[in-house]
Amino acid sequence: QALVTYQMEASELFPGRLTTKPLGYDLKVVPVPNDLQTRDTETQLAAVKLGRAGIMTYYWPINIFYGDLVVTRADMAEFMAKVYEYVKGPVTGSCPITFTDLTYLGASQIDFIYKICELGVTQGVGSNMYDPYGKVPRWQMALFITRLYKAINGSEAAIAPTPFTDISGVSQEAQDAIGRLYSLQITLGTSATTFTPNANVLRWQMALFINRLLAKFGK
Repeated sequence: QALVTYQMEASELFPGRLTTKPLGYDLKVVPVPNDLQTRDTETQLAAVKLGRAGIMTYYWPINIFYGDLVVTRADMAEFMAKVYEYVKGPVTGSCPITFTDLTYLGASQIDFIYKICELGVTQGVGSNMYDPYGKVPRWQMALFITRLYKAINGSEAAIAPTPFTDISGVSQEAQDAIGRLYSLQITLGTSATTFTPNANVLRWQMALFINRLLAKFGK
């Protein structure tokens, strides 16, 4: 069976061949990652777009996105910093906190964490800790994305009433963030009445959330 491939043209993706050069990449046919071949079209397009933009890692030449891996807080820092710079431009990484638990991270990973600290996307988990290997649950994802939206947009998204019956166990700040995500239509939950706030976010899901966020800024 032939691989599914897509092209990017005038900010839209179509089946076939990549016809523009986002961030200076060479033109080439872009196959959907092998592990996303049976996913829905929106997920496939998001992975191709974000991989080509350098926002989410695409593993060549094996053509794997690792879509079912859980997103860590170190991953989230990378995604959030890259999205901001993709939309707005460079961030210096000036942060009032010196995190003490980043010892085994690479220099670029540390840089991403301090960049999102500067943007007000996170101040860590307390006691000068960032918890880079911690897994990101959906309620925490809502906080990351809505704070990033504010950093890019200059003001917060509106809080919309949600139909979710399972979010009372998270903080009011997290509930507000979920309402903001709902108003932005970045996610409508895991069912008509549930958000599943404590479920960990997977990479393929994160690709969808990021791509929908970028669409709010015409990207």
